[in-house]
Amino acid sequence: MKLKINLLIIILLSVAFNSFSQGGVINNGANLVIENGITFIVSGTSVNFINNNIADNQFGTIDLDGNIVLSGHWINDLSHNVFINENNDGTVLFNGSAIQTISGLYLTNFENVKINNNQGVELDEDISISNSLNLSAGFVALITGNLKILENAFIEGNFSNQKLIITGEEGELQKYFSSSTGSFTFPVGNVAGNKILYSPVELTLNSASIASNASISVNVKGVKLPANSSLNDYLNRYWAISQDNFSDVNYDLLMYYDDDDIAGDEQNIYGAKFDGTTWQKFNQVNSSTNSISFTGLTDFSEFTGIEGDISVFDVNKSDLINIFPNPGNGLFFIQFSNNISFTKDAVVRVYSSNGMIILDKKLSDWNNLNNNDLYEFDISNYASGIYLINVLIDGKIFTKRLINN
Repeated sequence: MKLKINLLIIILLSVAFNSFSQGGVINNGANLVIENGITFIVSGTSVNFINNNIADNQFGTIDLDGNIVLSGHWINDLSHNVFINENNDGTVLFNGSAIQTISGLYLTNFENVKINNNQGVELDEDISISNSLNLSAGFVALITGNLKILENAFIEGNFSNQKLIITGEEGELQKYFSSSTGSFTFPVGNVAGNKILYSPVELTLNSASIASNASISVNVKGVKLPANSSLNDYLNRYWAISQDNFSDVNYDLLMYYDDDDIAGDEQNIYGAKFDGTTWQKFNQVNSSTNSISFTGLTDFSEFTGIEGDISVFDVNKSDLINIFPNPGNGLFFIQFSNNISFTKDAVVRVYSSNGMIILDKKLSDWNNLNNNDLYEFDISNYASGIYLINVLIDGKIFTKRLINN
């Protein structure tokens, strides 16, 4: 039988739920029952809600049908699911006046989360949402944690550059699917200097074969895709779309960019998909809506905008250009086939894994323009890892990966 709670509980500063601490509420093994209509308030920016795991058979749980209102941080060190008897009624409201974090050793599965904090909530650990995420005010920043929106869950709010999901270097927004058709808007964006840019992705799933825990993940970065060798007209933005447990998929994408993302002439920018080796060019961007559309997609890749007058090729599936030894130890050679022609304006660019250009050189600077000559370059001063080489020849991009040991 549930414990009847008929009053508003206010926890101030250092009062703990079943222990006392300067850190706030620490649940070391109790079952906290908050019934429908009851609000449990944890007040104070330095007051946290901490779920501890004392032993395998001693851990705190929360039976939440009402509300938890939190001004501090949420810390989950509980190896079991902290919420029990979930029926999509319980809500955790983050309403602090400073940045709040969700962290700990383990994932928290929330029923409903509402963000009402203009300073934002940062994820340092994965969380999942089984019913709803409401962006009333502020944002969720995915620092090192992933945000998992489960099969029947959704995100709501008037999305903007102030109400969105900010993806980081590691964190992704993941949507889980139980049906082979459907649609979902990923309200994502990124921090660019002192600005937040909103660049959502609208996904329409036309058909697919899906297994258990099928999901689609989105991460957006407000920089030029390292493999993009467009010289003048392109987007300083790319979206990385990936999946788990999907096959035989067919889907459409509509992506939005900001005016700040545009380099050069927007009318000469076309949508493009890059899967790590192969470029595929799509339609011209829609300059009136700042959007790029992709239809009939059958795999998951990175998406961006490139110069419209560039043709793209998969050099890994051709004999036109050879780079050897690969892998190598810093010293490499480029050799061109007799079946390729080029001018002295051809350019070779080598990119590190973080997108930094470490070599940008015209072939004329090597002083040998015969097709079968070897063009030597040395990256032995750079770290071991995977590098990307783009060769620009008469408006065409040839791309190849290089391993530096």
